[in-house]
Amino acid sequence: MDKEILEKILQLTIENKTELVHKDHRGKIWRLEIDGKEYIIMETARGELRGGDYHQTAQHDLVLKGKILWIEKTCLSCEEGKGEDTRVVKEGEEITSKPNVPHMMVSFGGPSLVLEWLEGSFEKQYYKPFRDKIEAGVKA
Repeated sequence: MDKEILEKILQLTIENKTELVHKDHRGKIWRLEIDGKEYIIMETARGELRGGDYHQTAQHDLVLKGKILWIEKTCLSCEEGKGEDTRVVKEGEEITSKPNVPHMMVSFGGPSLVLEWLEGSFEKQYYKPFRDKIEAGVKA
């Protein structure tokens, strides 16, 4: 993450120039735009899931607070629960998901705050097995 961009994001957040785009029992999601690029800030309660999608370009996630368990489906022909890579991402760490790789995250150990952006313009497709867990409100 470019330090100048991060400073702009923090300044816009402080100035309340973010747009609240979603709020539910899991937490809140804000959107902001800098130099034509869209960024998302996700506040997620402990044990809650987010994502369940994939994108045509790489996705970056920077953990601003707390820690998350990042889950990627690396083998689409494998049965559910198999062919998944997981990684704990702590405060201050960034993870990049490759294009067209389904992913989701779990906030654990407490609430988390994550900054997210795509290499290209924002678009997504849902990966049904992951998305079904999220929509069912499954807690980790």
